[in-house]
Amino acid sequence: MNKRDHGTKPAAAYWLLAVLTALYLVSMIDRQVIGMLIPAIKADLQITDVQMSVLTGAAFGLFYCFAGLPIGYLVDRYSRRVIIFFGVIVWGLATIGCGIAGSYQHLIIARFLVGTGEAALSPAAYSLMGDTFAKHKLGRAMAIFGIGSTFGTALAYGLGGHLLDALPAQGVSSPFGLLAPWQATFVIVALPALICAPLVFTFREPRRTRKEGVAMHPAAALHFIRSRLSFFLRLFLGYGLLLTCAYSFSVWGATALVRRFDVSMSQLSVAFAISAAIGVPTGALLVGWLSDRFVAKGVQDAQMRIFAVVALGQIGFGLLLAMAHTYELAIVAVFGMFVSSGFPSLAAAIPLTTPPHLRGQVSAIYLMVGNLLGTAIGPLIPALLTDKLFKDPALTTWSLAITMFVAGSAAVLLFLTGREPMRRAVLAAEDNMAA
Repeated sequence: MNKRDHGTKPAAAYWLLAVLTALYLVSMIDRQVIGMLIPAIKADLQITDVQMSVLTGAAFGLFYCFAGLPIGYLVDRYSRRVIIFFGVIVWGLATIGCGIAGSYQHLIIARFLVGTGEAALSPAAYSLMGDTFAKHKLGRAMAIFGIGSTFGTALAYGLGGHLLDALPAQGVSSPFGLLAPWQATFVIVALPALICAPLVFTFREPRRTRKEGVAMHPAAALHFIRSRLSFFLRLFLGYGLLLTCAYSFSVWGATALVRRFDVSMSQLSVAFAISAAIGVPTGALLVGWLSDRFVAKGVQDAQMRIFAVVALGQIGFGLLLAMAHTYELAIVAVFGMFVSSGFPSLAAAIPLTTPPHLRGQVSAIYLMVGNLLGTAIGPLIPALLTDKLFKDPALTTWSLAITMFVAGSAAVLLFLTGREPMRRAVLAAEDNMAA
């Protein structure tokens, strides 16, 4: 990258990316650590798999989705650094709220607020990166940003399992009273968010690349999406179906293997953490590199091609997880699931097809649709299959495999049929910028 890309010097651009990546890492710890605490929370609060899926999915996902719409509108108009700062503070305090919750209802309210705070990060980050990096380098920037999600997920698995086992079983004394180990875990992992929030003020807000005089009516983004509905419908739904696979696995994967192979959560947390720490960066960087390489060669439907293959990977490794007869083979499937989870580069399709003054809102709608399917529904489907169809916790791996097969197959179809609509959308965006 050079200074002429978007008027941002290389060192400043990559510092901005580093800060956003660090915050994404922290957000994923606070979002995903609950997956390693499921057995302890269920035992303490006496709740079912379906209730737990609401807590891990819908309670977070619905507020994450719907808060994103007004936040996306603000992102296109006001300081993105300030928006991110307040979002980080809200989700950090809300994660502490998860730790001091004494009932299922209180825990749901806290998860609502975690989702609301985290909804500020991605729309603002996509907008900032779109105004900082040239389009042929945006895929790798998005991939690096996505690595924050990777290591955050890995740390959530590692810290969650080990803190749960390391903290005294009789409880931990705190300013909030005596906390159970799972409650204390929430409080501990919340602290980095509050510490890291001020980092957003260590980089400059990049100049927006919108044209002068562009109208910014609140309905403009919806009108724009409607004008290219064939493409955006496939992009949004395809992303949501990929997230359905990813979130069903992130919530129930560890619990499924504990139930199937009778291993401890602390033992499993090491395998998951290592698999995530190696697998997801490998997949994300490979996908980001391929995306940039295709775009540099003039391939206008790069994301549609690449993510059809990614969805096939989710299907294959989901089936391997269910059919694995040994713990070691199941961990191979876990590693494969993480390798095929390089989703952030899919969002590079938005700056390639969307005018700068609408990227925040379009990103928010993309995240809303994706997370309605992914975080709200993804964890629920395996829980319903396990509780209502199989009625056997040991078959949770098959509940996951069925979820991934159906969602992944639909995603493949959407991406393959989205190639021509994306080519038209990219050409229209290039013509608009040249005008």
